[in-house]
Amino acid sequence: MLELEEKLHNHDALIFSRTEAQLDKFKKGMQKHLTEISDRISSNEQHTHRLINQYEHLKDALLSNIESDEFTDNQSNELK
Repeated sequence: MLELEEKLHNHDALIFSRTEAQLDKFKKGMQKHLTEISDRISSNEQHTHRLINQYEHLKDALLSNIESDEFTDNQSNELK
């Protein structure tokens, strides 16, 4: 009986150590995956900020151009 208990105990210990190793492997894989996702989000945020800045500059340039065209049109109308 004692021998059977010892075998069962060794078997349980082996299963536990394998399960623990698989869990560690899973945790490392999940951490790597989360790091990659975080890096992608950061990169996307940088691209978004860059696009917003480009949009703002384009909007300002267009508004400036429209205002100068309106000024030119008003001067032309005054001369007529």
